[in-house]
Amino acid sequence: MSQAISINITKLLFSRVTAQVLMLITTPVVTRLFLPEHFGVMQIFESIITPFCIIANLKYDQSIPLGKNQQEASASLILSLFFAVNMTACSFAGILIGKDYIARWFHAPDLARFLWLLPAFVFIVGLNNVLNSWASREGKFGIMALSGLGDTVGDKTLTIVWGYLLRASTTGLVLGRFVGVFTNAVALLWSLGKTLFTDVKNAHLTLATIRAIAVQHKKFPLFSTWIALIASINIQLPSLICGLYFSPAVVGYYSLANRVVSVSSIFLGTVIAQVFFPAAAKEYHQTGTFSPIVRTILRRLVQIGVFPMAVLVFFGPSLFIGIFGQQWSEAGIYAEIMASWHFLIFLNLSLDIFALVNRQDLDLMIVLTGLIVRTIVLFASVTFGSPRITLGLFVFFSVIFLIGQLFWKLRISHISSRWASTLFLKYSALSCALLLPAKWFSWILNDVRVDFVAVLIATGGYVAVLLMFEPELQQFIVTVVRRLKGMASNKTL
Repeated sequence: MSQAISINITKLLFSRVTAQVLMLITTPVVTRLFLPEHFGVMQIFESIITPFCIIANLKYDQSIPLGKNQQEASASLILSLFFAVNMTACSFAGILIGKDYIARWFHAPDLARFLWLLPAFVFIVGLNNVLNSWASREGKFGIMALSGLGDTVGDKTLTIVWGYLLRASTTGLVLGRFVGVFTNAVALLWSLGKTLFTDVKNAHLTLATIRAIAVQHKKFPLFSTWIALIASINIQLPSLICGLYFSPAVVGYYSLANRVVSVSSIFLGTVIAQVFFPAAAKEYHQTGTFSPIVRTILRRLVQIGVFPMAVLVFFGPSLFIGIFGQQWSEAGIYAEIMASWHFLIFLNLSLDIFALVNRQDLDLMIVLTGLIVRTIVLFASVTFGSPRITLGLFVFFSVIFLIGQLFWKLRISHISSRWASTLFLKYSALSCALLLPAKWFSWILNDVRVDFVAVLIATGGYVAVLLMFEPELQQFIVTVVRRLKGMASNKTL
């Protein structure tokens, strides 16, 4: 059983890693084809549609794998599709009435015509949620992996082809995203459709059965939906408020910076959390404490995360110019500002302590408080009229909030905050000691190519020091990437 679970996780993880690599490879091409203004309108569009997509099924799709039999699972599927259709209708009515107002609010006239796609996005994403949950229940993880990869391939292929063959515009970015989610849905339907329809038909559902399942899983719409919605708004908030008060180009700079910086913080943090949570839960059940493993994981997280943060602080603008083009230098400055924020997101995301001690109520309270604080800060800071000041104040208060959240988790884990602070300062000092000479050469020679070479040399030095004085880190890295290995030998599974 454990071997089968490992293989299934490996399939999904391999798909996600491949998708992230494709995104990183294609992004420099896309940024040279499209302008910051195009990215800005696209980001505003995504920020508007994402909350609708998050709540499309009222989270009833998550109850599909929980069904004790095919009838219960089928009832959850019908419920999920019912709410997806209703949310699609509601979004269509909203766009019919308010699309022109929304476009004016965000200073983006082109946005109005793209908003017609919002109902289609809501329905297709809702359908994808249902199909992925059904595939998970049936153990079709290979199908889930391939369809997810198809999303990225479809998106980037159409975007790049559009940019090369037709006039680069926001249309190419929006249609690329639409083709991505549509490809995902088609792949899932092609693989699951026939058996899925047969299973649902043979379940002999009644309205009473569906109503009973809706009541049984009422916590999904009452709690899970709100947690997911608030978390989504937290993420989209800077794009939305900057879109209201600044130009689409500013939102475009933020979009690229956030996309690049968040790859490591969110993706790697999620991967490490998948390693941490089962191990911590097992230790907690066996010994009544998880302090040793939290201490070990936090040490590794700081070792892994501090240096990339320092690289962005020292070399953000020059790296963005070299990779994405001269027009994206402002995005590099934004990445420089955002580095510490995403480092703390990385730490907090990896250490899911509240779920470990079954205190999701604290999690909801923290997420809601964070939304309120960030909203107030953003609306107050835009009065300065400077995107950099707005982003800087937002990051400053977000960092304070995330530090408090992290210290709260450490307190629950019975780990000294002083020890954690000393750990951070130790590896920050090492990073600065290696990067300051590199920065000095950068100032003297003023050449982007020199910056890249200097960063590579400093990175090699940092890795060498870690492996020399922290041999246990090698085993930790092996544990994290082990799920990615062996995929070649399991391609046929």
